[in-house]
Amino acid sequence: MTKRFRDKCYLYSPEHRFFHYFFYADYVFQIKQLVIINDLDAINENTCEIIVDQNYLSKFVNFNFKNYDKECNILLSNDGIDYEIHSKNIEKLKNTFKKVNIFSLSNFFISKKSTISLNNYKFQKRRSLKKILGINLLKKIKYFYPIFYSIYNFIANFKYSKNLIFQKKIVFVGKADSESLIKVLEKHFSYNRKIIVNFSNIFLHGCKIDCLNQVFDLFYKTEFENLKFHFKYHLVNLIVRTILVNHLKNFECFYHKMNAKIPLDLLHSNIYNKLIMLDLGSKVGNSNVNSRSLLINRFYNKSKIKINFFSDNTDYNKEDFFKNRLILLKNSLNYILNFKEFNCSIEILQNELIKMDRFLR
Repeated sequence: MTKRFRDKCYLYSPEHRFFHYFFYADYVFQIKQLVIINDLDAINENTCEIIVDQNYLSKFVNFNFKNYDKECNILLSNDGIDYEIHSKNIEKLKNTFKKVNIFSLSNFFISKKSTISLNNYKFQKRRSLKKILGINLLKKIKYFYPIFYSIYNFIANFKYSKNLIFQKKIVFVGKADSESLIKVLEKHFSYNRKIIVNFSNIFLHGCKIDCLNQVFDLFYKTEFENLKFHFKYHLVNLIVRTILVNHLKNFECFYHKMNAKIPLDLLHSNIYNKLIMLDLGSKVGNSNVNSRSLLINRFYNKSKIKINFFSDNTDYNKEDFFKNRLILLKNSLNYILNFKEFNCSIEILQNELIKMDRFLR
């Protein structure tokens, strides 16, 4: 099931998430005009479509609208985890407005009422978004004319960018280190200290091939199996990408950009022609349509490596699909961890990563 959006749509969201929605509107939902609103009174149409950011749900459901014949759309950035966090406001929304659509980054929860899986959508090569109202000129330039933003960001961060502009590198952008993993464990699994202790003991001492069995054995312990599915899925994704990226950092032709304090924006840039971007998908769902992949598809469409830890056409919340996938994940990691030609060419490492991905098919 998919939903067809009207040409015009309102967006009610925090500023730091604007571009996240711009790419969805442009390359997935094929919206032509997006109107950013800070004040809900600015919506003067009786019937319209609104994308509501999950962080603004409380304000939205408690606002006194003149009528409720509006269609509300919510993209859950952390899928089932966010559904659980915002479930009360989502239910209020469903009971109040004419129509509510919940977009999920997986096909695990499509049985829930009003839920639409992003697995049913595809990247659209042709752009649709012609106009964005309610943002300043700089943001319009960044989105519609990315070459100017790319050059500005390159110059502003020249100390770091100069080392990448002419080098051939495979790059992963995002958190995938042991310290970040443990912080996530402490945030999302604070109610289960045993899980935190078990995984922390392994990753604080550096997870290498000789502890792969130890890591995957933890996935079959009662403490892990008793978790809700969306937490299990999230945890496995975090651990697998951490093991992979930590290993890849040993290669001379690989670069891991994760320091948020350095505003070098490699993802939203079209000038690093020698870089190959590594796309590991979403940590919380198996849809190929997600924010990170949208950016990579836009700026690195011909220079990317896509590794699907989980297939987008399988519901891993059913039968033994999840347990069977764990076996494939372990085999694929075992393969790449045994490859230790750290001085190899970028072409050789690229081929090895492609071979790794084949273990998962």
